Amino acid sequence: RIDSASEVEFVKDVCASNFLKHTTLQWEKPNKISNIQNCARLARTKLLTEWAYRKKISMILLGHSADDQAETIIMNLIRGSGLEGLRGMPSFFINEGIIFIRPFLSVGRDRLRAFLQDHKCSWIEDPSNFDDKFQRVKVRKLLPKLSELGLTISKINLTGERMASASSLMRRLSASEIDKCISINPWGELEIHKQ
Repeated sequence: RIDSASEVEFVKDVCASNFLKHTTLQWEKPNKISNIQNCARLARTKLLTEWAYRKKISMILLGHSADDQAETIIMNLIRGSGLEGLRGMPSFFINEGIIFIRPFLSVGRDRLRAFLQDHKCSWIEDPSNFDDKFQRVKVRKLLPKLSELGLTISKINLTGERMASASSLMRRLSASEIDKCISINPWGELEIHKQ
């Protein structure tokens, strides 16, 4: 984005004032992109993974909040997702051996902002968070209306947790059934048996 250079300078200054190391990772954006937010998300993960390897870092913390989780679940519901989509974002994932953790998934965006205000910290709001051309922004604006009907962020995320539990159970059951159907014969060949 046009403002990203000034945002990087802001982050550099915050890090310097707190005696923290800072690295800027640059993305060479392709000319044609159909889904800029998804493409940027994948690029960030790739850049961070490559950086972590170079620095011998095994774990990266991400700042997704409870609000982000609820938005993701609603967006996946709109797409017609099943268990995997309705579980939302996992609290952690591994990409090429690097562990990505989301420690704030249970913390609301307002609570995070209040913490920053209480500690006299400033932050930058990404302007794309207010751009109605993105579905996430449309869902974000819809959430207060859903809350009026009783479908709060915490209830949406509770559903996500329940879907994650159901998904985990389905995976375990599927794995145990697969074990019953597959064996290796004395010659090292894989055999699949009908149940």
